[in-house]
Amino acid sequence: MRPDPVFSNLKVFDQQAEPVPEARPRLEDFGLNNDIDFETLKADHEQRLRRARRIEGLLGNFAGLVVLGGVIFSMISGMQDNENTLFFWGATFVSGLLMLKVSDLYSKVPRDPILADLASYEASLSRWEQHEERKKLDFWRNLKGTEFEREVAKLFVRFKWWVATTPTTGDRGVDLIVTFDGQTYWCQCKGHAKPVAGAEVRRIAGATIASSGDAIPVLIASNGFTKPALQEARDLGVICIDGVMLSQSLTHNYYVL
Repeated sequence: MRPDPVFSNLKVFDQQAEPVPEARPRLEDFGLNNDIDFETLKADHEQRLRRARRIEGLLGNFAGLVVLGGVIFSMISGMQDNENTLFFWGATFVSGLLMLKVSDLYSKVPRDPILADLASYEASLSRWEQHEERKKLDFWRNLKGTEFEREVAKLFVRFKWWVATTPTTGDRGVDLIVTFDGQTYWCQCKGHAKPVAGAEVRRIAGATIASSGDAIPVLIASNGFTKPALQEARDLGVICIDGVMLSQSLTHNYYVL
């Protein structure tokens, strides 16, 4: 973690940005084709898993009953050298081994290699679709509170910037600490339904005074700013970023800071 002269308990935002395909993934990219009945393959595999789980349960219950029966019989007989007692203790030991043997039966169900390729394809497609969704303005405008803050942090991490979150209390109005190219930015994130007013501009500008002038104040608002707020931002040297800029940074692949 990089030191900060004001915040001593920063939490590095270390969620890794997964690679996003440049184009929509195709089945052919994963050695698959549309002639394969994927739903039937999935259904067959799920059926085998359920069968293995049932067998595990039945054998486990049987072994448990044998163990319990052996213990009860031993207690009733009260004879440790009784042949029947020894038999039941032997059965108990064998049952214990049986329980260990079947405990991972579920995980050993063979999986069709095609399903592994299909899972990779679906994961890649999901990442691409999520990335495309983040390019839409409505995605950013509909985010609220900490959800908006987290998505902004994920965007900055995708730019390969160093990002840390401030503590929930005593954050001085700062949500994210961002550093790249030797410059530090103190960011306040506002996922509000309406444009942000000048009071928030003054708040983040005042917070940076504690940084001895090293940090640049940044105000990020999902639904933009009022005109007076933008004027105050220009006067106070606050960088303003709205939902349009966030979405376009992904669409056109440019940095917002």
